[in-house]
Parts: sequence; C-alpha cells; structure tokens
Amino acid sequence: MSCFKYDEEADREWLEIELHPDCPISRARIQDYARSTHRKPETWVSDALVWFMHECDRQGAHGSREYLYPKVEKKRVPLWRTQIADRLYGWADKIAGLEDVGGSG
Repeated sequence: MSCFKYDEEADREWLEIELHPDCPISRARIQDYARSTHRKPETWVSDALVWFMHECDRQGAHGSREYLYPKVEKKRVPLWRTQIADRLYGWADKIAGLEDVGGSG
C-alpha cells in the first residue's frame, strides 16, 4: 500500500510505500540496486518515480494529452552518407593501428 503525505507547515510532500521482505522490490533490493548505479537509494527511488510518471503521461494516463501529439519520424540517412562514414571510420582505424573491421579501404 502506498500513499501521498503532505505537511502544510513545511510545505513538503512525499510518497510512502510499504515494502515487505518477500516482495520483489524490498528495501534491501532497492539499496543494492542503487549502490550498483552509484547513487543513494533516495535518489534512485526519486528518479524511478519521475520516470514512472513520465511514462504514465506518455501512455495517456491521468488525462494526459501528451500522447495525442504526433510523433516526429526520424529522417532516413542516405546510403551514400553511410558508405562515406564507413570508409572514413575504416581509414581512422588504419591510422590508429586498429584492425580493419569494416573491410573498407
């Protein structure tokens, strides 16, 4: 069970989440995962909640209209640009003394 809390005097709000030891997301798991990302558990949880809220908005939850806006398609890269880039990277690898992985040259 989770709930929002608000302190009017301090004008501070927070979210409380009840965690059980047998739950897939336990306190120890949050601490271990945060440590593996070189962050404090509080920072990791805060970032995760913000990401979750953005994802809910993206999917149209809670009356968000963000999903109504058309997505911009990525422009295709012309084949000639890709071929030139491959050739230049191949030359750069030869100059750096690396293996010619791309077979260009």
